[in-house]
Amino acid sequence: MAPNAQPPSSSPGRDESRDERADRNFVELLQGFRVAVTGVQVLFAFLLTVPFSQNFGRLGDAERLLYLVALVAAARGIGVLSRADGAAPDSLPAGDEGIPGDRSNIYGSSGASPW
Repeated sequence: MAPNAQPPSSSPGRDESRDERADRNFVELLQGFRVAVTGVQVLFAFLLTVPFSQNFGRLGDAERLLYLVALVAAARGIGVLSRADGAAPDSLPAGDEGIPGDRSNIYGSSGASPW
């Protein structure tokens, strides 16, 4: 074996500790949320412009209700994803033994907001 060669790992995949894996997974989770937040913000901005179109006045009550539901859902999505993105490990209480990002993953994947 060469002097600088690493011994073969008994486990497949990366040679990283549990904390390093948790950090990497947390960063990947945050990147995904950031992309999703941008997409939802663009959708929300588009939905805000719809009432100013000429044909919006022709919509019936059911279509206006559907529009309102979509608008509120987009706004809620921004809130949920922004909250999940902001729940960084430094905001965890002292002595918390959970993996960093546990709360973010819960907020993002369940669609539930803590507020």
